[in-house]
Amino acid sequence: MLGGRLVFTFPSISTSLTTIEAINAEGGRAPSFMILPGQVLLVKYFDNDIPNDVTFTTNEETGSGFSSDMIALDWLEHWEEATRPGIKMRRGIIHSGEYRILVIDGHGSYLIKEFIDYCWDHKVVPFLLPVHLIYILQPLDIGIFRLMKAQHQNILAEQVRFGGCEYSRTDFLDVYNEICIRSMKKYSIIHI
Repeated sequence: MLGGRLVFTFPSISTSLTTIEAINAEGGRAPSFMILPGQVLLVKYFDNDIPNDVTFTTNEETGSGFSSDMIALDWLEHWEEATRPGIKMRRGIIHSGEYRILVIDGHGSYLIKEFIDYCWDHKVVPFLLPVHLIYILQPLDIGIFRLMKAQHQNILAEQVRFGGCEYSRTDFLDVYNEICIRSMKKYSIIHI
């Protein structure tokens, strides 16, 4: 029990994966960007209802489920393509050319020259949150991710209630879209 609430953990089989999320002031969100541990992505990871616009990758350098400088650049390109406002035409999208702001934490991969150059080249102003205020100012950590963790715990509780006692990476990916649907609502994003 944690704070009067039953919390499910599986310490002997836990592995970490990273999901990079981005929201906007209108309550929208960019497609997720998931970093899975391992060197290759198995077909079974994709037999679920995760939307096709979600990007999956691995950290080829370490095999971990954590970000790297190259992955951060890949995410930035993913975010830029998915969120750049424009008008759809038969010959492609015509962009407005306006600057946008990207609020980021102090992760080292966001501070490399290539990341910053890409931002400026694509009219994105990178705004780095002050290191000592990150916890207070990070809206995703104290808002959306807290909701996502709570929904994940609710889904685990449902599975345990119906006899489930093993939980794998594939099981998590099977419920990931449901976690997002339950927690990444427009109202929740706007009011964090």
